[in-house]
Amino acid sequence: MSRPPQPADIRKEEAVDMGETALGIANLRKVFGDHVAVKGFSLDVEQGEFLSLLGPSGCGKSTILRMVAGLIEPSDGRILIRGTDVTWKPPSRRNIGLVFQSYALFPHMSVFENVAFGLRRKKVFQKDISPRVEEALALVRLTGLEHRLPQELSGGQQQRVALARAVAPRPALLLLDEPLSNLDAKLRDAMRLELRRLQRELSVTTVFVTHDQEEALTMSDRICVLSDGEHQQTGTPREVYSQPSTKFVAEFFGRSNAFTGSLIENGEHPRVSLEGGLTLSVAHVPEGVNTGDQVRVIIRQENVDLCHAEEGSSDANGRVNCFPATMVVSSFAGRDQQYLVRIADTIELAAELRIAQGRLPSEESGKLEARIAPDDVIVMAEDK
Repeated sequence: MSRPPQPADIRKEEAVDMGETALGIANLRKVFGDHVAVKGFSLDVEQGEFLSLLGPSGCGKSTILRMVAGLIEPSDGRILIRGTDVTWKPPSRRNIGLVFQSYALFPHMSVFENVAFGLRRKKVFQKDISPRVEEALALVRLTGLEHRLPQELSGGQQQRVALARAVAPRPALLLLDEPLSNLDAKLRDAMRLELRRLQRELSVTTVFVTHDQEEALTMSDRICVLSDGEHQQTGTPREVYSQPSTKFVAEFFGRSNAFTGSLIENGEHPRVSLEGGLTLSVAHVPEGVNTGDQVRVIIRQENVDLCHAEEGSSDANGRVNCFPATMVVSSFAGRDQQYLVRIADTIELAAELRIAQGRLPSEESGKLEARIAPDDVIVMAEDK
């Protein structure tokens, strides 16, 4: 009697040097006619890492993924998987698992046969196919649905079948091209957790393409941000959110207020002046930005604190980044309350306060104060 399949079995791969970079991309370019879709892109992904390629539509992220998969030939550059140059190898010789946005399941095949498809393509021994399929289905929690057809499954179940098919051959690299975008919001949230659980259980190196900032922030070990075919920044979710290295990254993440201004004082207590006459104290000024330079100032909405004036000092002018504010409009947004207030007569500032934190200002409120910690003011060179 054979031993029941165990999810851990799928992790048993040929011996690999764990110090070896799982995926290396060097100076990758792709040109379509007159359009340069990817411009000299380089990146290393470590063994077992979950890395997201993040950016708006048309930034080149899916093109990069398809070049790594072997579905598109690069115009220039190299791609290495576990130290082996696969730049010109066909997809079948790259040992990758691939999941598309559409899942690409075969409608006439059962769940079992869909998952077994990649194993048969790899010429896995017939006696090993059934245990391997059962292992993969156990990993994605679909045991017992082997004989159903794709159209008899929910969207989330279909997505898990596609994942099972991708991991059953035990790939060196798992490539995911916006696999959650076809799901409704509630199911998408649940599948984020499922996908992250699966990736950690397998310890499989994963490259995940998405345009959704929240998706990338909640799922990734590192995020690589792209814009217009160019690399902008790679770092941990906290780094790219809190320490953006370019103006694009700073404005791409979260809900932000963005202003043009100039650096009027540098050194121990730097300050910036915004168009409209407001002066802000800041904690950090990027290297290369000097007094008098034009800058871009970004303030996340959740970093603007609003309170009734009577709760604070009666003289806001004497404290750092504390300004009298006038309510323009407020709106309920579920767990948050969103505000638009006016300060310094001409500057409008959006704020987002968590409702659970207690008593919040309303449109009937009297005098308000807006407070912004210097650490929460992001300053970027205007031309960066």
